[in-house]
Order: sequence, then structure tokens, then C-alpha cells
Amino acid sequence: MHAVRAFENAAGNRRVIIFQRSDSTYGFAEEVWSDEPHERCWLPREAGSICDSEATAIREAQGRVDWFRDHCITYPVAAPVDDVSNPLNQSQQKQLDNLLWKRALGRVVTGDYVDWANQGLLCGLDTPHLRILAGLSPPYAWWEVEHYFARTLEDLGWTLPQPEEIRQNRLREIARKIVDGVVSPVEGCRELCAVLREWDYAEVSGDWFWFEDKQDPRTGARLPLPRLEAAIRQEAEALLNDGLNT
Repeated sequence: MHAVRAFENAAGNRRVIIFQRSDSTYGFAEEVWSDEPHERCWLPREAGSICDSEATAIREAQGRVDWFRDHCITYPVAAPVDDVSNPLNQSQQKQLDNLLWKRALGRVVTGDYVDWANQGLLCGLDTPHLRILAGLSPPYAWWEVEHYFARTLEDLGWTLPQPEEIRQNRLREIARKIVDGVVSPVEGCRELCAVLREWDYAEVSGDWFWFEDKQDPRTGARLPLPRLEAAIRQEAEALLNDGLNT
């Protein structure tokens, strides 16, 4: 069974998923987002039906889920292969970034591609080859997974960035969070140093490891917090402007 389409309500806390079973029948499931600290996940609310097509499953869901009937009388269809040009939303971009990061580190496994494809469908991304990739069953063959991943990128008109570009983008993302105040300078520095270690970039890390240890790179003296935060912000701005010198 794999998801073929997903719809969310305006608040983003309920969704209907249309799925296809291995016997080619379709069904739907409604889920509700739980903000409980021990959950923070989607929980099942309504499920059922055995339908002969995706459109029938959608009509069945509209008849049984009030908000879906009220707000999704007309439903989106998959864009043609030559017209899939919409920018990624935040959730889709994060999923792709995580997959590309694992590729850059050489730690990606076949199941990661299939998981990414299924999550992409749930978030509204849709192409013919993405559906095929999402529907693959284990044990996965590398050649098959890589083939459909590459074809999915072609469907979307994407060019796979080089590992160095992926790595620099990852570092800039963290630096941007520091500069914009999304994370504290100390927290952001710790996150960035973890990436540098994972990437084995210790020799070109600049002053980041000094700052992680709360030390002045020139004297080795311990920096008071205000000076440390100012130095980290300055280093983050330099990284955004010039990148990491590799």
C-alpha cells in the first residue's frame, strides 16, 4: 500500500490521504495532528472504503469527512510531466535537503529514497516516476531506486547539486539561523560544529571549534558570553558572504 495524494485543511491539523493497495484498489484515511508533547505526530481518525479508482476514493472521503467535503469539493490533479514547475513548500524542501545531505555524506540507503518519495506524495509533490519510486517494495535494488530517483528529478526539472554545493548550503542554512536569531549563537555554533565533524572538515573549520569551546581563537582565553555571541554572529555573517574556505 502506498499514498498517491494528500489534502490538508486550512489549519494544517487534519489531512486526508488517498492510498492504493497492492491489489490496485483505493481507499482513504483521515488523520489529525496531535500537539501533545509525548506525541507530536499524525494520529488516525477515520479510515475505510474499497474503491475502484482514486477519484472514487476522493468522493467517498468527501461523503464521510465534513471538512473535506466543505473545503475540497474540487480536488487537484497531478500536473503533467512537462508542467511540474511549482516551487517546493517548506516541508518538501526539508525532506529533499535531508536526503541530499545523506547522499553527500555517502550514508544514504535505498529505503531513504522510497521514504522520501512517499513523504513527498503526502506533502503534495506528484509525478509519475515519484509514484513508482514510492511504490517499490523491499528488498530494493540500487539500480532501480537510483533510476526512478533520477527520472523523478527529470520530471521536476531539477538538477542534482554537487556534494560540495550541498555541504556549503547546509552550513549557510545554520549560519542564516544564527544571524536571523532563529537559534541562539551558542546553539547554532554547536549545531554547525556537529556538521563539520560529520563532514570531516576539521582542518578548514575556521574559528568555529574555538567558539564551541568558548575560547578566543587568538589567545585561547575564555570568552565572556556577550563577546562570544558577537564573535559567533560575525563568523556566521562571514560564512553567509564568503562560504567556508575549503
